[in-house]
Amino acid sequence: MPSAENQYIQGNESLKNVIDGYNDPWLKTEPIYGPKPQPDHARGLRWSTFSDTQRRKLGIKPDEKSPYTVRDDMYFPYLTAEIKCGNQALDFADRQNMHSMCIALRAVVSLCQAAGCTEEVHRRILGFSISHDLGGLRIYGYYPEIDDGKVSFYRWPVAQPNIWVKENRWTCYQFVENLDRKFLPIHTHRLMRILEEVPDPDEDVSGIDVDELDSQVSMVGLQERPGYRRAASSQNRGLQPELRMMVQTLQQQLADQKEREEKRAAEQKEREEKLLVQLEQQRLREEKREAEQREREAEQKEREAEQKEREAEQKEREAEQKEREKKREADYKELQDKLLALLEQRK
Repeated sequence: MPSAENQYIQGNESLKNVIDGYNDPWLKTEPIYGPKPQPDHARGLRWSTFSDTQRRKLGIKPDEKSPYTVRDDMYFPYLTAEIKCGNQALDFADRQNMHSMCIALRAVVSLCQAAGCTEEVHRRILGFSISHDLGGLRIYGYYPEIDDGKVSFYRWPVAQPNIWVKENRWTCYQFVENLDRKFLPIHTHRLMRILEEVPDPDEDVSGIDVDELDSQVSMVGLQERPGYRRAASSQNRGLQPELRMMVQTLQQQLADQKEREEKRAAEQKEREEKLLVQLEQQRLREEKREAEQREREAEQKEREAEQKEREAEQKEREAEQKEREKKREADYKELQDKLLALLEQRK
């Protein structure tokens, strides 16, 4: 199915106030039976759809359940979808869709009861569902019947195409597009018209002291079904859900920012520690190289000293050798002179 948010981003302004939900539990409302619904896909109206006056009339409190909302920022859903697999998948999906859409229709009927105009929705299609499995598709429309205050909900089969047939391949997508183009304006206009008939709670508490406003109830709460809590009529009550959502958004943003900053700080610290380790390793390597260099220089000096010592010894030996040669020459000359002298005497 096409996403409302994506279509709005692409320029479909009619879906500005439409919100999608995917597998979100409907925690803000009471189930009709069994566990709370959790449709695979749901589509409803945003809080921004309604004006301040209309929000006061709805009297929705962020910390309480309401017949008009199913989860945060989704009001009066008009489409649900379930995707199942296995045996009797479509039947199982139909049952879940029936439960979800009965709750959605109950919201509109409750608003009509508060406005005193239940004939507006008697036997009128107020929502649709899509059941889907691997090979099948079922589309239903849902409507209420109101007889002497007793409300019953029914469904009407719209289509059951075979999605494996080529011409039916885009049936689901086209149906949702047509639903948003044709049914959504009717659905929204109907809610606006009904809300006009609901008395403004501020008009009924104008003479009450400001300190007692929190103890008063709105006209919507007085006319709701007995199973729901009454909505207070404080003038600022309509803004509370939006403010709470803004606060939650800001808190989430601050938490995300804090987490990012902590992550950056941790990464920075890790980088600094790695850099310090690298610098220490580099310092140790340089010290080792300097020590080795000094050792080599010392060895070189020692070798040079030994070389000089050997050279000195060599010079000393050469000097001794020359001295011995001179002495031998002198002895030889002296002996020669003696021999010559002896020969002359014999003559």
